[in-house]
Amino acid sequence: MTTSLLGPVSPARDRFLTRLFRTFMKSLDGEKIWHDFRNNLPEAVRQRYQRLNLPIKGPEPGIDDVAAMHSLKAQAANHVWTPQQMDTVMDLIYASMFYFEFEDEPIATDGSYLCTGHVFFRVHLPPEGRKELLRELLRTKSYFIVRGQPVKCIETVPRTVPLFKRRLTFELGSLDDDPVGITLRGITTDAVTISGLPKSASELLTMQRIKAPFGTTDHAAVQKPLPGIPKKRKYGETV
Repeated sequence: MTTSLLGPVSPARDRFLTRLFRTFMKSLDGEKIWHDFRNNLPEAVRQRYQRLNLPIKGPEPGIDDVAAMHSLKAQAANHVWTPQQMDTVMDLIYASMFYFEFEDEPIATDGSYLCTGHVFFRVHLPPEGRKELLRELLRTKSYFIVRGQPVKCIETVPRTVPLFKRRLTFELGSLDDDPVGITLRGITTDAVTISGLPKSASELLTMQRIKAPFGTTDHAAVQKPLPGIPKKRKYGETV
């Protein structure tokens, strides 16, 4: 049995503290946490998640090594500009800014469903920012790929700069088994699926609450009841 400032320490307690310390140190292993996180993701969305690992020259500095901060900062700045990986990250960032919403319920036709909706831009931009976005989409000849068909993001840059909104029409063979997939190309170096896709039409319709009663600002499924009609009081009756 060993002793400490807190009194005698038993071998069992000593082993417990050692295991506790090792567990704590493992919790600081970002690379292991990253691999565990990525392995638990559905395979279809794994490519959306990227980790920029910095290859450190020489031995890894300690967590409390303040003197190494300037060197690490310089190495990180140089590493960030590695073209290939940064292109992948930028593609994912661009694609994540766009999302699709149904305009209405798909219309059943002969063995398929006619779908209509819009692609929106999720980032709130001031007028100058919106104009720059439209100019960049036009300059890069950007387009959405819907069911294998290219659709231009924009045709021209209007004088006014409304919020980005691109109407799309396409057909699906099934609302459950034929997923909606829309990819972006042009402003990206490769075709990348926009935010929230692929998903089945049924999932999107449920999430967007398209079947909710008309008239509610938040598409709530249950509306507030109308107030009752007050009864007419008799002469001399008090409330």
